[in-house]
Amino acid sequence: MFKYRIDNKGFTLAEMLVTIALVGIISPILLAIFIFGIQDFDSTDKYLDQQNRVNEVIRYIRQDYEECKEVVVGRTNGGDVIWVKFVFPGSFASPAPGATPQPDPKNKVWTFYKGSGALSLYVGDENPVDNFSSMYFDVMVDDLDTSASKFYFSDESLKLYVKPNANNIKYRGRNINKEMITEFSVRNKYREVVEVSSLPTAAPTPALP
Repeated sequence: MFKYRIDNKGFTLAEMLVTIALVGIISPILLAIFIFGIQDFDSTDKYLDQQNRVNEVIRYIRQDYEECKEVVVGRTNGGDVIWVKFVFPGSFASPAPGATPQPDPKNKVWTFYKGSGALSLYVGDENPVDNFSSMYFDVMVDDLDTSASKFYFSDESLKLYVKPNANNIKYRGRNINKEMITEFSVRNKYREVVEVSSLPTAAPTPALP
């Protein structure tokens, strides 16, 4: 006949103290690893977001450049480009007398000086030479470093400089720290340079209701 022995000894005080000590040692390590993982993911996400903003700006300008008929540049006497206007072929269409509806304007004006830290867009038929300060611009890409993001124009090319804000404070290596430069040849476009009086101060553009 077999007999079963039940040991009700349990844990000793020493064993419990050792277990608690081990948990106390391991827990901060695991917490540190967990926090590092969150911070690493967040910094990577911010870096990817910076890349996406640069790609968005380049995509917008490249698309309009390729489709437009005319490039008009508003530039100060010091050479700072305030806005770039793309005129599209449809903008030149004259409607038949009495025709309705009238063709929608397709001119687009891009600037880094409307909307704080943003690339902004106006679509319409207003003349930015006279009405730039009162024209309504929609923010298309924000969180940009507008001290480095700009247009530069020469007789042969239109250059686009884009630099997002370096918002990775702890991981500074995970920032786009230099402006990305894209050049568009304007040899095959009708182009015009108009002088604007002064360099405006970037101001927030109200959001649409």
